Amino acid sequence: MSKKTWLEAVTHADNANVIAAKTGITRSTAWRQWNDDLNFSAENVIKIARAFGADPVDGLIAFGYLEESERNMSAMTSALRNATNDELINEMARRINDYHSQGDYSSSFDSETIHVEPDMEVDPTTIDGKDFPTYGIAANIDENRDIESETPTEG
Repeated sequence: MSKKTWLEAVTHADNANVIAAKTGITRSTAWRQWNDDLNFSAENVIKIARAFGADPVDGLIAFGYLEESERNMSAMTSALRNATNDELINEMARRINDYHSQGDYSSSFDSETIHVEPDMEVDPTTIDGKDFPTYGIAANIDENRDIESETPTEG
């Protein structure tokens, strides 16, 4: 959607005076940005969207301040931060199962990946440090963790 199309749809084709009055943008700034090929600043696009009850993200995309691909980034980050540990673990388990059900094990794993062998039943309540190799799980067992946890910090 072009910025002109978005602006006309949101403001119902109001002119710069009406936009200025509804948004709190000074009339001179509204007219200057209007006459400069509708080059409203990102801040003013947000003010316009809020004043007219529109989605500011749509406006920022229409005016080129955001890419369409960035639309859901904030929502995804927020959803991940708000998800419970159980929800995250269940989603990871679903993805691992999907991966294994595809039967394509040619993709490589880096050293940060936890990988459970295909078709292996794993009971997480039975896993302890010595059992990791039995389950085929790559893990970082730090022999110095107790010493490091007792190291006083400067304060």
